Amino acid sequence: WCDGYILLCVSVVRREAGFSELDVTVTSPLGQDLPLEVKSCPGDKDTDLIEFCPSLAGSYRFSITYGGEEVPGSPVTFTVEEAGLPKATGDGLSCWQVGVPAVFKVVAGANDPMVDEPIVHVDGPDSVCDVSVERENEGSYRVTYDPVEVGVYDVQILWGGHQISGSPFHPKIVDPAKVRVIGGWESFTDAEGRLELAVHTTKKISLDTSEAGPGEYKPVGHGNVVCRQFGGWA
Repeated sequence: WCDGYILLCVSVVRREAGFSELDVTVTSPLGQDLPLEVKSCPGDKDTDLIEFCPSLAGSYRFSITYGGEEVPGSPVTFTVEEAGLPKATGDGLSCWQVGVPAVFKVVAGANDPMVDEPIVHVDGPDSVCDVSVERENEGSYRVTYDPVEVGVYDVQILWGGHQISGSPFHPKIVDPAKVRVIGGWESFTDAEGRLELAVHTTKKISLDTSEAGPGEYKPVGHGNVVCRQFGGWA
């Protein structure tokens, strides 16, 4: 989230991605591509800075490709709003894990002091979540809910009987423990549990995420690792 009509800057780190063409597009609520500038980060040759200025309040789409391939997490949708209005922020409104309390904050706008606490409803695909709203200080509230199943949730936040900007939110709840290697890890490892690799030979490992929820792969380690998705989460 950001207050409208100010210069925004996004960092893109390509340290382990090799050298290729970076392409960035920012689309306004009117469907128009915004002018932007890509700069090198001072003191870090492997990081690019993308600067642009939102032209009006609303929902924007930020897309990044590298070497013609969409980078993980792209496209990103974000909301630009007028300063002074109440807003909600936090990871609990975007992506979270099942069985872990999800948290976000609701803050009153400078022009509209929050007299009553916000009313929050959180629904899962087949469940209704328990919600706790705690006042932190004047005009600021901490909201916690307990996701019990994977899927796309519906989070409605009302203040003064009206939905705040961005509401309803649709966080994606996942369960990484339910990602399974098809064939089992033992079919890819030796007797000591080590993954056997050969130089200049591609190793393919298929993962079953049908019960893990609407998440994305993110390989961690050294070397060239490519993730490709076949089919979608239902």
